[in-house]
Amino acid sequence: MSFWVWFLIDLGIAILGLTVLGWIAWELFFKFTKLQKESEKLQASLAALQLEVDTAASYLKPADNLADDPVKLSGRWLARKSFHEREKSAKQRRLIARFSKRK
Repeated sequence: MSFWVWFLIDLGIAILGLTVLGWIAWELFFKFTKLQKESEKLQASLAALQLEVDTAASYLKPADNLADDPVKLSGRWLARKSFHEREKSAKQRRLIARFSKRK
């Protein structure tokens, strides 16, 4: 084959390679613009967060409850536990009744 045939083959490969690289660059450009828009949103959120971090906290220390009566607190816990158990068993009864009506 002559020089010009090989030259055209190499030129075709080079053009194809440059086309693929151009397409990749084009896709990256659009991805970059989308990332830039998201980055602007994050920057606004970051500015608001930094403002909140810079302000002084208005945290009040919780009261000490070491002097509370443990019988009273455990009674409250047991009442809440029994209430939840009653609710759970009522829900199970309703579910069983609904399934038994399906027959």
